[in-house]
Amino acid sequence: MKSSNIGGQAVMEGIMMRSGDQYSIGVRKPDGEIEVKVEPYRSWAKDSSIWKLPVFRGVASFFESLVVGIRCLMYSASFIEDEEEDAKKPGKEKTEEQKETLHNDLGLTGRIEGMQVQINAMEDLLGEQTEMLNKMVENMTLSTRQQQKLYKAAKDRINKLLDGAHGTKYKCYSKSYFINMWNELKEKFGCSSYKDLNPMYYNEAFDFIAEWEYIER
Repeated sequence: MKSSNIGGQAVMEGIMMRSGDQYSIGVRKPDGEIEVKVEPYRSWAKDSSIWKLPVFRGVASFFESLVVGIRCLMYSASFIEDEEEDAKKPGKEKTEEQKETLHNDLGLTGRIEGMQVQINAMEDLLGEQTEMLNKMVENMTLSTRQQQKLYKAAKDRINKLLDGAHGTKYKCYSKSYFINMWNELKEKFGCSSYKDLNPMYYNEAFDFIAEWEYIER
């Protein structure tokens, strides 16, 4: 069964659901009415290649979920403040138990606001770290094992195009095929050699080789 890619969390007097580039919040107001809000959300991780790598991708996903969650909690907490104002009106006196509950809720709101400040500071720090990591990734190259796998994929592709490594066509044309393929790969990925390919493009390089066709140059 295909995943729906929908996630969510509970908020104060409601729930938040998120899917793709949007999230929605449903909150029950003091008068019992359900307030629904739908907001777009563009992942900042999509604008940086470093956060698409394994491990880093998980960190980015966790942090974004935390940021969206805090924002939704802040939004749902705003309705408690409305309830406090409503309680001050004539004829709206609260019981001691209700007042205590409201006081506790407002205390939680204060803690959420403090967390929001920390989240903003973390976002700034993460932006700085992203710049540093991007510079590191730009200078990365393939490991020896990755180079060997890429070379084998290229050799297998040329073997297929030339009807096997033991045929006459392979002996006559394999050298020019390899030169042609590596030149096109270097142009496509902006590297001086397949060995200097950035690991970010490792899987894309395999796709390129699998679909490569010889063109006389």
